[in-house]
Amino acid sequence: LPCVPCVLWSRFCEVIMIRKAFVMTVNPDQHEEYERRHRPIWPELEETLKAQGVLDYSIYLDAETSTLFAYAVIEDEERWAEIANLDICKKWWAYMSDLMDSNPDNSPVVKEIREVFHIEKYRRTVFVLHFAAFIFSRLSHR
Repeated sequence: LPCVPCVLWSRFCEVIMIRKAFVMTVNPDQHEEYERRHRPIWPELEETLKAQGVLDYSIYLDAETSTLFAYAVIEDEERWAEIANLDICKKWWAYMSDLMDSNPDNSPVVKEIREVFHIEKYRRTVFVLHFAAFIFSRLSHR
């Protein structure tokens, strides 16, 4: 029989993290308004993003070029793509479309960019700490 911690560890490590990066453009005279509308985003939108497997999401502004650089860590490509079909997302796009380059459906004009380098120090440490906490919680409830 395989040891229980090993089986649990293998299932715990099945969490896949996919890094996404893309750029968009905000109108040069709308930088402050773009930022204001994101502080904070609507709670319903935040909950939806998290429910769809978005683990981390940041947007950065290059004020000189009005370029927005977005970085997201997601669990699943299909769930990420589904976000575009949700009413809350379409409502957000309509709300933001006057501030940025947008498509006819109000979605932002997005250019995906590919990762050419990545380094990570703490991911394994975080998994080990979460796993240790999980095992401890199981053992303490016996």
